[in-house]
Amino acid sequence: MGEFKGGFASFLVIVFFLSFNIFLLVHGVLPIVSDHGENISEIQTYIVHVLKPEGSNFLDAEDLENCHKSFLPNTTLDTGEPRMLFSYKEAISGFAARLTPEEVRDMEKMDGFLHANPSRTLHLQTTYTHDFLNLSTLFGVWSTSNSFYGEGIIIGVLDTGIHMPHPSFDDTGMPPRPAGWNASCYLRTPCNGKVIVAQSFNIANSTTPPSDIDQGYGTHVAGIAAGNFVDNAEVLDQALGRAAGTVPKAFISVYKVCFISIGCETTGVLADIDKAIQDGVHILQMSFGL
Repeated sequence: MGEFKGGFASFLVIVFFLSFNIFLLVHGVLPIVSDHGENISEIQTYIVHVLKPEGSNFLDAEDLENCHKSFLPNTTLDTGEPRMLFSYKEAISGFAARLTPEEVRDMEKMDGFLHANPSRTLHLQTTYTHDFLNLSTLFGVWSTSNSFYGEGIIIGVLDTGIHMPHPSFDDTGMPPRPAGWNASCYLRTPCNGKVIVAQSFNIANSTTPPSDIDQGYGTHVAGIAAGNFVDNAEVLDQALGRAAGTVPKAFISVYKVCFISIGCETTGVLADIDKAIQDGVHILQMSFGL
């Protein structure tokens, strides 16, 4: 009888142990480990900074990406998703990849590794006013600047995209676009002599058009930065006057990197900065933060 009790007690302990672990697993307390030993619950996106490889200025995009992939434990996760998200060429020396903290610690032992940070979501913010910047056609910066209202300047706007029919983006009076400029425009309403580039970077769907019909924030900040002169502007019959951006004759190059569903992921932001530098913009406008 004593042996039966002992065996029954052991049976209860085993059942309790299995039940408790199943409870922890379901509620996300225990890590889920893949076939390769990856802690799936800890996989996140990291931005990894590395030393520039020798001769990197002469490497094409594919060779540079292969160099960056050499830091990874393997090129795909068990789900089949690629680890590498972006291989940066201009903005930083490094890449963005899906990794666990343990894999990052192993990477720290590799020659050429500098540091890695988890990708973060930035939040939209706003800009200052013309009065604060002392902009005026009579006595302010506009009247004393060597550049006539920013003519010839290309401003790269990283935001939620742009709504082309907005009157601030009319190209009346704009100078000819820069010679040799051939960056792409993926808007349904074509670019013009004011908005000369419109592209989109979205990890989930790279073909998302860079229009701004969902939020309007990118249109707002692009207009603040470089909106053309708009006569008889008003808001609900108030503040009637002539509206303009900070440099109304500058060109606008749009890069949609902020989305309602995912916010503004720093991996995509860096990819946009990288592309804008390659395109040849002079100034970057980014109105988001932590």
